[in-house]
Amino acid sequence: AQNAPISFEQGRFIYRYGGDVLGGFIQKTIQNATSCVAPAFFFDQTHDNPSAIEVIN
Repeated sequence: AQNAPISFEQGRFIYRYGGDVLGGFIQKTIQNATSCVAPAFFFDQTHDNPSAIEVIN
């Protein structure tokens, strides 16, 4: 999970670990997997959304 104390650090995480946008309208060509850093995954954990553990229980 990404835990950035300031917005600059969050931007650095996005640049370093970010990849293609999920749910995009443009179809990408399929490529063989290569060894690299795993892409970042953003999860909306704001005050109006239940946490993953709350949804499971």
